[in-house]
Amino acid sequence: MNIEMLYCLRLIIHQYFILLILLVFFCSRDQQSTSNMKIDTLNFMTSLLNSHSPQVLQPHLGTIIPAVITAVDDSFYRITSEALLVLNCIVKTTKPSE
Repeated sequence: MNIEMLYCLRLIIHQYFILLILLVFFCSRDQQSTSNMKIDTLNFMTSLLNSHSPQVLQPHLGTIIPAVITAVDDSFYRITSEALLVLNCIVKTTKPSE
C-alpha cells in the first residue's frame, strides 16, 4: 500500500523529503521502538528510495546512511536484513544504471 501512495504523492513528498527522512529515522533509532516499527520504517525507506529519482535522493544520503548502518548492526536478523535492502537501494542511487 505505501509504495502506491509514494508514487502518487511523489511531487509533494519531494518538498518535505528531508523532514520525512528525519522523522522516519527517528522512529528507527529510538530505543523505545518495537522491532516491528523498525522493520516497517526500513521497509518504508526502501519504498521511498525506489520511488524517487537519484537526483532527489543524493543530497540526503549523508543523513540516510548513518541511520541505516546503525540498523545493520541490530541484533535482530529481520531488522538487519531490511537495513541491507535499504543499503542496496542506496548503492543503486549512488550509481544509477545508464
